[in-house]
Amino acid sequence: MSRCTLRWALPVLLLAALLLFAGCATELKDLRTHPQDISKLKPGQTVLVGQVVLDPPIGKNEQEVNNSIFTSTDYKKPLLVFDDQHVDYSKENDATAHAGNTEYVSHDFGKTFYAPTTNHPAYVNGLYIYLKMNTDKVAYDLRVLQTDLVVDARPGDKAVYIGTIRYVRNDFWDLKKIEVVDDYAREKRRFKKIFGGGVKLVKRLAHRVPASAAR
Repeated sequence: MSRCTLRWALPVLLLAALLLFAGCATELKDLRTHPQDISKLKPGQTVLVGQVVLDPPIGKNEQEVNNSIFTSTDYKKPLLVFDDQHVDYSKENDATAHAGNTEYVSHDFGKTFYAPTTNHPAYVNGLYIYLKMNTDKVAYDLRVLQTDLVVDARPGDKAVYIGTIRYVRNDFWDLKKIEVVDDYAREKRRFKKIFGGGVKLVKRLAHRVPASAAR
């Protein structure tokens, strides 16, 4: 699966406002701190379990970020965005490209996230990576990697394993390919250790969005 990198520079305040209402970050923290709460999800919520990997990783001197004062989001970490329908950022080309229900998870590369979502299915449309952000000078350099994946999460699912999404890029941030790696056996063991055996982790790997879903 090959996609070109979309070199995007969104106004910091606009993106911060979008993420402020996205709704995933607080619940993600609560689930990690209080594993028993996974059985007390809100009606219609599903926890998406997976990882994001960047190959090669961000270089030591490649990122210069001061976190925004407007949200608790850590902009040094990648932001994986979920929508309730497919969105092609390269065609829309602005922040209003997001669908009716946009959610996100901000998490370290190579570490497992547990992200509650109300999107069924959940479209993984893009990955945001800030290389520069200085809120004092309002300076920013944002990369948005068009992803075009969908997770067939269903309303009855409590926890869904979506796989490890691996982004392969070159030194110029051209996206060479995206692949989904299946580490279900390992994540299933980890999930049971963290959350206990009361909730089943269902495997529904992210896959390419069908042409009929594109808009």
